[in-house]
Amino acid sequence: MTKGRSRHAVILSKLTAMILLWTVSYTTAFIVTWGYTAYLFPNDNPPHLGLSVFCLWLFGVLMTLLLFAATLVKSSYGALIVTGAVSALLAMVNIAPLAQKYNPLILALNNTVLLTNAIRPSEMYSALAVACVCLLLLIAGAAVTFKKRLL
Repeated sequence: MTKGRSRHAVILSKLTAMILLWTVSYTTAFIVTWGYTAYLFPNDNPPHLGLSVFCLWLFGVLMTLLLFAATLVKSSYGALIVTGAVSALLAMVNIAPLAQKYNPLILALNNTVLLTNAIRPSEMYSALAVACVCLLLLIAGAAVTFKKRLL
């Protein structure tokens, strides 16, 4: 760690780099996909395209879990294992019908269902709220854990 930098600055710079890299990559993929879809199907205007794109982007940003997991364990493999375990836990929680509408995994699973108008956008709002709260908690948790960690 560079001398003179606070630990919060390190976490925030890593977070900024992660979100920026994800956003640029996701935007590039979206523009390419949207371009050839518009070329091949010129009269197709899917409903709720903006919300669908935002839901998948936000789910990608939730990979901030990797940053939080890296502050908990010492190895990069451990951080990947923690992230994978949480992803598996979310998949298991998704089995319970009552928990499905609050599960952030729905952001990735149902974003294409929004494009077919099979569900209403309001059915995604609970998962969006939970994802935003989780994102804030993960960032705060990473900052607090990293500040207390011995280097």
